[in-house]
Amino acid sequence: MLEPGRPRLSLCIATVERAALLAEMLSTLEAQWGPGLELVIVDGGSRDETPEVVARFRDRLAPLTYIKLAERGGFDQDYHRAVAAAHGDYAWLLSDDDSLEPDAIAVVLATLASDPSLVVVNSTLYDATLTHPLGPGQLRLSADALYPATDYTRLFVDTANQLSFVGAVVIDRALWLRRTPERYFGSLFGHVGVIFQSPLPAHAVALARPLIRVRAANASWSQRYFEVWMFLWPQLIWSFEGLPDTAKQAVFAREPWRRPGALAICRAKASYDQATYARWIAPRLPSGPNRWVAAFIARLPGPLVNALAVSYFRLFRPNARADLLDFTLSPYHWSRLGAGRAKRDR
Repeated sequence: MLEPGRPRLSLCIATVERAALLAEMLSTLEAQWGPGLELVIVDGGSRDETPEVVARFRDRLAPLTYIKLAERGGFDQDYHRAVAAAHGDYAWLLSDDDSLEPDAIAVVLATLASDPSLVVVNSTLYDATLTHPLGPGQLRLSADALYPATDYTRLFVDTANQLSFVGAVVIDRALWLRRTPERYFGSLFGHVGVIFQSPLPAHAVALARPLIRVRAANASWSQRYFEVWMFLWPQLIWSFEGLPDTAKQAVFAREPWRRPGALAICRAKASYDQATYARWIAPRLPSGPNRWVAAFIARLPGPLVNALAVSYFRLFRPNARADLLDFTLSPYHWSRLGAGRAKRDR
């Protein structure tokens, strides 16, 4: 039951230097805005038109709290600031560059009627214009899934990778504040740490129908791809106590950087080179065949590895369009190399 004057759902956004994209996201909220909602935006020191964009929507998305920091606070820290500054029963952690389907807020509000600890929102990857889908929903569900509080392990296995996307999280705000998000500051996935640091007190719901259009290959930490997916994410997944190793392995390998295939994929995406090898791999691998292979991959011609990866995905995994997009956006892709040469020739 909605308490008079208190929001049922707080939509929380952390942003920095993305005024135009933020304006697009706020436009999708405006079309669905109504009673029981509030908006909280934490701005990590933007020097673009972000304050003007927020001012434009202040009356249309009331009540709106805008927290402008003097400098970047950090991804995890800023989302925690947003949740702490909110007043709603639940907090939906939204990204600043995506888009909601027209009835997304209504669907989430209806799901909150059962008072879950967590709602996992499904999403679909789209191209940069958010008009062309790159595949089906990230959660492959034929119907909404209910996870009793006692089904913590199944929830983890089924949803942890989807929850790496911050917009998938709708959480009981009081539960968030009772936990220790500070433990996960700097992980880039602090919201996942809050959820899985211990079992949830009430049930969780995963929604089958995608409610968010995600702008693929536009993550704020894309320049840290190797560090994020080879170290930060697996370290977080394997840090959770009370979950069996088999469940953790089902979500993500403990040390993916030991796999030549994973290194080759990173090489094709221009996120692994000799400097990366020297910083992240050489100190962790003793001298021997595994280290030689890792060093060899770091020295392979990036355009060649990229071409092989693109050919493989087009021939054998044609439906993995999001993965293919990552390779075609790589500086090693022939189209990017050509553009770079043309720019130098002018």
